[in-house]
Amino acid sequence: MNLWKGLWRMTLCILFVIGFSYGFVQASEPGASEKALHEVQESQEEAKPELQHEMKGEAQEKAQEMKSGCEEEASETQQDVEHKMHETKGE
Repeated sequence: MNLWKGLWRMTLCILFVIGFSYGFVQASEPGASEKALHEVQESQEEAKPELQHEMKGEAQEKAQEMKSGCEEEASETQQDVEHKMHETKGE
């Protein structure tokens, strides 16, 4: 049983060293960070017009909803006023 535990721990240590070495090589590779930064900037530039268009559409939808909500409230208020006027005339 101790032999299996020892082999398992040795395997984990070896995998850790391999992963650490691979990460260190990737991080120390010259130009990798500049390349990644350039790719991120390109993707942001591509997404900007799409996001602006999407946000503009959402703003128009919200404005339309607010307008219809105000119109409904105005018509309800007008009906209430008319109803109260009829009540006062009836008295």
